[in-house]
Amino acid sequence: MLNVGLSDANQQAVVLLNEKIKTKFGEVILAQPGGALHITLMDWVAPLVNYIDDWDELFAKIFTTNDKVLSRQLENLHSFDIIFDTIRVSPAAIFIQGHDNGQFRRVRDDFVEEVGLPPGTKQPPRIVHCTIARFDKAVDLGPIKEYVETLNTNFIQRVEAFRLVREVEMPMLSYEVIKNYTLLSLEDE
Repeated sequence: MLNVGLSDANQQAVVLLNEKIKTKFGEVILAQPGGALHITLMDWVAPLVNYIDDWDELFAKIFTTNDKVLSRQLENLHSFDIIFDTIRVSPAAIFIQGHDNGQFRRVRDDFVEEVGLPPGTKQPPRIVHCTIARFDKAVDLGPIKEYVETLNTNFIQRVEAFRLVREVEMPMLSYEVIKNYTLLSLEDE
């Protein structure tokens, strides 16, 4: 998976949000620990898909091409900001949604257009988001949606690199960083 981790300060902001939500709704809320918080760019090999090849074998087959293409596509991309200012609730999770100036979408679309993803791999998200909590069981979403809409979130995440990670324990509770794709700094203009 390619993603961006949240800064320490932004992790703390999310931990505080999660504490408020968990206080109100209890153990049904499974808050993501700070170090597991991330903004997904895309999966190269999805963990819940049963491919013909073993995941590690498939990754080994696609890595060289994917790495070259992504490196080339990112070589002129400068660091950029994502503004997170909205909290949303889906049937499976609570997430914060952000917006950039189209960088995430451009990288995703250009990569998928040029290389594609292995059959069965989910397409990259169409939004910029970070899942902050999941649900332990089926819940009545109405009160949770109503409550989170009263919460304020407004922070900026600077994106200076994308990281390619291998999840050891889902969801990002334990992972290995395989490679960092560092973006140009604004000073490099």
